[in-house]
Amino acid sequence: MRKTILWAFVLPLLLISCGKKGQSSANIIKVKTQVVGESSFSTDGSSYSGTIEESSGSSLSFATSGTVKALYVSEGHSVRAGQVIGIVDATNTSNALTMAEATASQAQETLRQAEDAYRRMKLLHDNGSLQEIKWVETTTQLALARQAVRQTRASVQIARKGVTDTRLVAPFSGYISKKQVEIGQNVMPGQPVVNLVKIGDVKADISVPEDDIAKITVGQRVRVRISALGNYYVMGKVVEKGVQADPISRSYEVKVLLPNTARRILPGMICEAWPENAAMTNAIQLPANLIQIDSDNKLFVWTVVGNKAHRVDVTLGENVGENVAILDGLSPEQVVITEGQQKVSEGTQVELGVRSYCARN
Repeated sequence: MRKTILWAFVLPLLLISCGKKGQSSANIIKVKTQVVGESSFSTDGSSYSGTIEESSGSSLSFATSGTVKALYVSEGHSVRAGQVIGIVDATNTSNALTMAEATASQAQETLRQAEDAYRRMKLLHDNGSLQEIKWVETTTQLALARQAVRQTRASVQIARKGVTDTRLVAPFSGYISKKQVEIGQNVMPGQPVVNLVKIGDVKADISVPEDDIAKITVGQRVRVRISALGNYYVMGKVVEKGVQADPISRSYEVKVLLPNTARRILPGMICEAWPENAAMTNAIQLPANLIQIDSDNKLFVWTVVGNKAHRVDVTLGENVGENVAILDGLSPEQVVITEGQQKVSEGTQVELGVRSYCARN
């Protein structure tokens, strides 16, 4: 009886305790965050968007037709100069070489017999005991045999080249950027098989408006930022400057050569460039979609302080590509919520998920 009374008091306490624990866990919001830091941008608007491309490259193809028998590379593979990339079925070309070599061997034997007959007939001709018509016939046979040997040797060389042409060899060291055929596919001479590019150096292909093109000179130093590599900065120089504007955008194509010894920068990456003469400043930059506005038209972002959401009012500067400069409100090393901010309010308990770091320079 006493045990029954005791459980009557204990059980409600346990249920209340479990309920509070479950309720507390449900109120914790999972968010993704970013630790902010300052990065450079141009204050005079002289920044240009562009795309990374290889410094040089080539589309490789077989010199003969046939069925692709093997491909030894895939996209992204590094290859050395002279490395075999692929082969086509060499059955027909191998048979042609065998036949050419047999014909050449037969022609060589015919020449040997003609030369032997010539030597014998020459002795008779010199002694005056050989009819002239027979001597003409002998010399003619020798000339024809020699011509046949020359022709068959040329046929052998052509057949050997045909066998060689069934192998696709890298003309220089580089990377396979694209593979355009598969094993078993029939190919024709000149049909692209793979694209081979050099990326020890790369080029930033940027578009410069006609109002600014006069500021750009070949050899000018340019600072380039690549957002895909965590806002990685690299210095390069202008190596090409277009002389004809795009008829639609009225911009000129400018190419900036960038060192890439670590092969981190890859063709196709988006970049932003600042010529050396552009005025630069440092400020915190955030994606524009993180900036929120309240009912009083005040701009703010959500930060994390002590695992709780905290609102911070901010003052915005100019747009920097897809980002916006923060002039006031945030300091380096503050943690800003980048995903899940719509679910929080002041003081909401948050659980940090993936954390990223913006570039510092």
